[in-house]
Amino acid sequence: TNVDSRQVIDWTVGANGIEETSVSALLSPSQGVPLFSGINGIGGFRHVSLTTSPATGTMSPSFTPSSMDFAQTGNGIIVQVGGSNGAYSGDDGASWTSFTAPTNLNSIAVSADGNHWVAAASNGGVLYSADHGNSWNNSTGLPSGPRVVSDRVNPLEFYAYDSGGGALYRSTDGGVTFPVVTSAPQYGTGFYAGFAAEGDLWIPHWDGLNHSTD
Repeated sequence: TNVDSRQVIDWTVGANGIEETSVSALLSPSQGVPLFSGINGIGGFRHVSLTTSPATGTMSPSFTPSSMDFAQTGNGIIVQVGGSNGAYSGDDGASWTSFTAPTNLNSIAVSADGNHWVAAASNGGVLYSADHGNSWNNSTGLPSGPRVVSDRVNPLEFYAYDSGGGALYRSTDGGVTFPVVTSAPQYGTGFYAGFAAEGDLWIPHWDGLNHSTD
């Protein structure tokens, strides 16, 4: 074919009104609704079925979420953020309450019970809220731009990973303070907390997968 022989190829699209977009966030809670998604320039979706498009369209309020998280205990609390926009649900995404962040947020981490939230801001800072986003304060003890996750068992514990510095930080007070606890693989490509047990942490790296249980 012309593709195989690297010849000129004419492409046509048999549809009108196509707009380029991409997935901005995905979340699959441990219970309830199987999937939530964010689509750039369109908004967030609540997928009660994995085989049919959401009949209700985008979630309200409508904004492009860059990050979503849920309370691991399965109490229906879900939080989404995108820029300075935010919203939380206490009924598995059926309804949402808006909140405004004091700065643009890149990611959100929700405690196991849903009462504590820690967010990584686009300016490199980290903030915490203990009142469902009504007020925010700066977390202390962290370098600029860490990845932040919540412990999926202990509701007061959060972890932050400084990829460039190769250090792991832990908060035991709901994200207020983050003392450094140990060194970690430098330049990891991600940072994740497992739900199997307290302190179950994973860092994928170019030379393998790193795992900590303490």
